[in-house]
Amino acid sequence: TMGHVAKADGRVTEDEIRAARALMHRLSLRPPELRRAIDWFQQGKAPGFSVAAAVRAMRRDTGRSVGMRRLFVQLLLEVALSKGGLHRSERNLLWSVCNELDIGRVEFVQLEAMLRAQRGFRSSPQGNQDARRLESAYATLGVEQSASNDEIKTAYRRLINRNHPDKLSGSDPDAGEIAAAQKRTRDIRQVRHVV
Repeated sequence: TMGHVAKADGRVTEDEIRAARALMHRLSLRPPELRRAIDWFQQGKAPGFSVAAAVRAMRRDTGRSVGMRRLFVQLLLEVALSKGGLHRSERNLLWSVCNELDIGRVEFVQLEAMLRAQRGFRSSPQGNQDARRLESAYATLGVEQSASNDEIKTAYRRLINRNHPDKLSGSDPDAGEIAAAQKRTRDIRQVRHVV
């Protein structure tokens, strides 16, 4: 469905592709799941894809979970808004998806406004500061921003294990070495709250 929405205005942009990939990584999809998600995205772009059938199947699979249906629409909107705005054909398609999922237009507009506000915050001075803090955290861990949750946890644990002051006890460290190890450990632990 996401591929279909991205193609609704006639062209899938690089921003939409990046947003879809980022979303797939954010969901911590394993490699086989990631390949399947990319294949589904491609299928959705193909002519003749039945978005109504796909949405009905998703609704059937999620049962009565209104939260899952809202999340589904939010994820579609995140990718659609990645290029800055919605084309009329995308908006109409998203409204038809919402109609299939019993999500009203007011709720859809509120969700869109929330996502636009989040995008605006990210480009504000405070949002830029948060982005710099996040970049610094990834650099401290030595991982790319596209790293999965498992890769981040592994890097964090490896650094804590390597830099913890208790690791120095066998080498008869002086007070300066212990203080430096404690500082490195504090820095690494702060990363946990950012990433």
